[in-house]
Amino acid sequence: GTTQIRARLDTVAMQADVSTKTVQRTVATLDKAGWMTATTEGRTEHGVYTSRRYAFSNALCSIV
Repeated sequence: GTTQIRARLDTVAMQADVSTKTVQRTVATLDKAGWMTATTEGRTEHGVYTSRRYAFSNALCSIV
């Protein structure tokens, strides 16, 4: 659904057996199409790096 998900791009790439760059391009494509958006900047409120959080759009969820 549209619940936020945490995803490290390198972990997604490893589990999908593709390169991190492929995952980055796919995320950018999904974002450009309006099917997925980043809901955080990838840092905590203290400035520490963390997993980015994403949400799929209602339109994509209705297709799937």
